[in-house]
Amino acid sequence: MFHFTGVCYYVMRTNSYNLIRKSQATGLWSTKLATSWLLTKAFNSGKTVVLFFAVVQSGAFEGYAVMKSPPGPLNPRYNTRLRGPATTRLSEPFQVEWRCKKHIDNRLLASIRRRSNNQPATQTDDGGVIDDYAGRRMVEAMDSLPQN
Repeated sequence: MFHFTGVCYYVMRTNSYNLIRKSQATGLWSTKLATSWLLTKAFNSGKTVVLFFAVVQSGAFEGYAVMKSPPGPLNPRYNTRLRGPATTRLSEPFQVEWRCKKHIDNRLLASIRRRSNNQPATQTDDGGVIDDYAGRRMVEAMDSLPQN
C-alpha cells in the first residue's frame, strides 16, 4: 500500500486484454502521446501516479499499477507489440508496478462517483483523471475484493 498524500489517478483504456497481460508480465506500458505528457508532468512533480486499467467496452477493470518512470528510450525488455496498432501514435514505454491484478466488474465499483461531476468513476475516458476521493475509494475497493 502507499500513502494517499500526493497521489493522482488516471484511467488507461485499451482495445486488447493482451496488451494489459503483457504489461502485467513486463512492467511496461505505453499510452497516447497527449496522455503521456499529462502522466509525465504529474510524475515529474513528485506525485505518485496511479493508473487504473480497463479494456474498452468490457464493463470491467483489470486492476491498477503505479507509474515508476517517465516514458523514455526503448527499454531492452520492451516488446514492440505492446504498442498495439501501428496507426496509433504512442509514447515511449514507461515502467509500472502492478499493485492489483484482478478482473473487477464495474458494477462492484459503480457507487464510487467523481466529485467533480457526480458521474461514476468507471465511466472515465482513456487518459482521464479521477479525483482524489474517487481514486482512493477505487484503490481501497480493488484491494479489498477477492482474487478471481
